[in-house]
Amino acid sequence: MRRTSVAYIIGALVVLSACRGGRATREDVPALIVDPTTASRFELTRVVMAAVSDSAVALADDALTQRSSLILERSPPRSIEGQAATGRMLDEPVRFRLVVNGPNCVLINEADGRRWRLSQTDCAPE
Repeated sequence: MRRTSVAYIIGALVVLSACRGGRATREDVPALIVDPTTASRFELTRVVMAAVSDSAVALADDALTQRSSLILERSPPRSIEGQAATGRMLDEPVRFRLVVNGPNCVLINEADGRRWRLSQTDCAPE
């Protein structure tokens, strides 16, 4: 009787592990924006502004259409006269990565791993 119970338990574990291993897992695949629209550019700018907590972010119209990485550098501080202040910039650039995960286009902040789904943007694997 005891051997039968052990056999059932082992059989159940084998079946469960086989079911679990058969599941399709979604992976991040580097991606590019395809056919950017005004709405997709606005969405990307809005997400990047929220990610860096800045209300003044300038992105090129072709951002993330040629490569899957986006690197932002802060503008140097300016004097009252509008001249660039002297001194070293110690801030690290902010790096983002665009990926496709299943049907979703996702922007990832490489520093902390935060993710934003871009629902207005069409992406394709790089």
